Amino acid sequence: MTFEGEEQLTAWQVAPLGDLIRHLVGSRHQECRDDMSDLETLLALSAMEPGPAHVNLTKIRDLLAHFCTELRAHLAREEGDLFPVLLAMEQGVAPGIGKEQLGLMRSLLEEEHVREAGLLRDILAFTAALPADQPADSPQGRLHGSLAGFSARFQDHLMLENQVLFPRMC
Repeated sequence: MTFEGEEQLTAWQVAPLGDLIRHLVGSRHQECRDDMSDLETLLALSAMEPGPAHVNLTKIRDLLAHFCTELRAHLAREEGDLFPVLLAMEQGVAPGIGKEQLGLMRSLLEEEHVREAGLLRDILAFTAALPADQPADSPQGRLHGSLAGFSARFQDHLMLENQVLFPRMC
């Protein structure tokens, strides 16, 4: 099952929690990791080029590095801390943490989502200011499309967790 809009959102709300978690890790989290690696490479290549956009590209590269560090740590927290607890609960096994701790974990992850979304907005704003006359096959030309695709997939990931996974935690 893949997330493609309101209909799929509704389907995930009633799907077994284990299926949702496996989808998040195997699809959404993996897409984020793949996209981040691709974007880091494109920005490294773009920022090496001299020209009027160099200062913006360097700023975007630095923002993306910060964003990727935060998101990778966030994904690791979900996969290493939250998801095993939720899977244990689904299987009727005592998770080893109380409802209050689970609520604190949810709050932390939701705050991280807000922070990460803000960083991505900043990256997109700086990217929008780059010259649009770059060849489509150049690193700068590919950067716009790659960021737009990543942004859409990242928003789907946030929506799936914020609107489906987190409400089902408590």
